[in-house]
Amino acid sequence: MLILVTLFSLVEEIEVIKNHVLTTLLSYPKEYIISFEIKPTSYTNLDWQNILHFTTGNDIGYAERNPAIFLDTRGILFIMSAINGSTIATELITIPLNTWTKVVISQLLFGESYVYTISVNNSVFYTTFNNDARNFSNVIVYACDNWYMALIGTIRSITIIQVTTDAIPEHALLYHPKLIINFNGFLNSTLLTLNLTINTGSQLSENVYNLTIGYLMPSFLKLTLQNSQTRFVRDISRSYFQCDGLTVVNESIIHSVSAIVIISNIPSNRQFTLSVPANISFENYAGTRWVEFKEVRIEAQFPEKTPLLILKNVLPESYGRGVYWDSTNLHIYVCMNQNVVSTETACYYSKDEGKHWKDLDICVGSIIGHHSITRELYAVHKNRKTYLKFHGTYKKWLALTNNDYLEQVHRYIESSRRKNLEDDSDQVFSLGTNQWMGNYYGLFVRKHSTEAWVQIVKWNRQ
Repeated sequence: MLILVTLFSLVEEIEVIKNHVLTTLLSYPKEYIISFEIKPTSYTNLDWQNILHFTTGNDIGYAERNPAIFLDTRGILFIMSAINGSTIATELITIPLNTWTKVVISQLLFGESYVYTISVNNSVFYTTFNNDARNFSNVIVYACDNWYMALIGTIRSITIIQVTTDAIPEHALLYHPKLIINFNGFLNSTLLTLNLTINTGSQLSENVYNLTIGYLMPSFLKLTLQNSQTRFVRDISRSYFQCDGLTVVNESIIHSVSAIVIISNIPSNRQFTLSVPANISFENYAGTRWVEFKEVRIEAQFPEKTPLLILKNVLPESYGRGVYWDSTNLHIYVCMNQNVVSTETACYYSKDEGKHWKDLDICVGSIIGHHSITRELYAVHKNRKTYLKFHGTYKKWLALTNNDYLEQVHRYIESSRRKNLEDDSDQVFSLGTNQWMGNYYGLFVRKHSTEAWVQIVKWNRQ
């Protein structure tokens, strides 16, 4: 029976850095498969560039390059491994710059012989018998080591797999790891948070392999964030998270995800039971897999979509709800003229991405933007029919005629920095270095797509 156990996995792209320890393998097997992808960006005649180095401690002794992977000064790939009692160096091919190249190094048992093989981009370049295959202990995996300069470039999709072809006893095949799985969640406005906890329910630990958690998200939920102390890697095409190799469950494993509700995609019935099933699968040492199912059910109620109020004979730059981004001063302006009486402020601005707000004059209904040359700020009055200009000397808003605006100002305003958010559906856009979203509830911001949305403005509503 053939069993594959992932000892280490790193999917994301990283820079190769001198003296960077990826992991230490307590047991390094006779049978293994090592795979990775590299993208060098420059050759150098200063020294060989180290990519990966598996060693029991030092640089050049037996099992101290098992393997060690280099680019020489010409960009040729060299791989060194412990073969037949010696360290064998294999010269391969020139690795192209700025292109991903996949390398696989394996040592597998065929019949009674161990066969060592190197392939590049799915083509076998070297193979030989290893009549002195050994198990090693406490093998350090570097990317790169402390003796050579690091690869000028990046590496990704590193996997180290232990291969076992021994017969597995029946009791090992049938052993079911004893896990207690709890799954709960809560809904706050349009943000759904799901928490899944795995433990043994006793003082004894359990060893599980290739632990996978899959969330079956409805179409109106969009996953935004994962949080776990365990090394789960997401399958980007689905809401699945996998932890390859061994996971020792001796304390609670907590896996949390956040999802945003896409208002425009929810059912026509705005009051319903929101259901998110999850399947949790895992293997024992022998490779036997079990799957358990859990479900979160939350009573949800979302507001009915508000029809847009269409006003006639208003200025085209006017909007009832929206934002403007001042890219020079890094200020965000927010206007909510849709449901504001004439005696209350409709527009505000923030110098710190929404942490603190200052109000503008109550006459301002919507900000248009800054003049690209004079840097004067223009707006539309609350009546939505009059243009305004902020006078820098008098520190007040002055009216100007429609003709003056159209002839002297209009072409100097960059309209792409202004976003109309009157619609209640989710509108996601980028301004500056941030991502923003406007919907029924208000304005949200985040730095990166992997972060959760933070609400900074709540709209005025009737």
